[in-house]
Amino acid sequence: MVHQPGRECWHDLIAVPIRYVYDCWVWTFEGRWDATLSRRKDFLEYTNGADMSSLNHTTKVGAMTVEQQLTIDAPCEKVFDALTKDIGKWWAYRASERMQLEAWPGGRFYEENPDGGGFLWGTVLEVRRPKVLRVSELLGSLPSVRAGAHKYELTDDHGKTILTFSCQLLGEVDDEARVCLASGWDELLSTHLRNWVEKGVAC
Repeated sequence: MVHQPGRECWHDLIAVPIRYVYDCWVWTFEGRWDATLSRRKDFLEYTNGADMSSLNHTTKVGAMTVEQQLTIDAPCEKVFDALTKDIGKWWAYRASERMQLEAWPGGRFYEENPDGGGFLWGTVLEVRRPKVLRVSELLGSLPSVRAGAHKYELTDDHGKTILTFSCQLLGEVDDEARVCLASGWDELLSTHLRNWVEKGVAC
C-alpha cells in the first residue's frame, strides 16, 4: 500500500496476507521435506560403498485416488466425534495404545506410547464441524514413499449420515498399492468405524 502525504511517499507492507500464504503453501510442507531429506542423507551415508545392485530401481511414481461412500445409522455430530475425539476406538492400523486427532487446523494426528514414544501420521488441514474434516498424510508415514491427504464429508440424511471419503496420494504407486489402500480404507470405515458408531464396539 502506497500513500503520499505532501512531498513524502510512504510504502506500507501489510504482513498478514503474506503470513497466510506462508502458512498455506510453505509451513504445511516444509517439515515433512526436512525430515525426508534428513532420512535420505542418513541412508546414503550409511550405505556408502555398499553394493546397491540388489535395490529395485523400477519403482513407479504417480498419483492415486481412493473414493468411498457409505451410510452410517447415526447423526452427523456423532460420526464427526468418532472421526476426531474417538478415533482411537476404531483406527485399527496402529502400533501404540493411544491414538489422537487434534481437531483444529494445524492439529496433529498421532499415536503415543506411555514411555513418550509415538508416531505422527499427519496434520489437520481443515475442520468444519460436523461437515468436513481433511487431514494431510506426511511423506514417510506409510511403508512406501507417498504423501497426500484424505477428506471426510458428512451429509445428513433424515438422521443418518452419508459419509463421503476421498484420499489422494502422490509417490510410489502400483496396482497392488491401489488395491491394498482401497481395501484398507474400506475395512476402517465400513467395518470398524461403523461398528463403533452404531454398536459401540471398539476394535
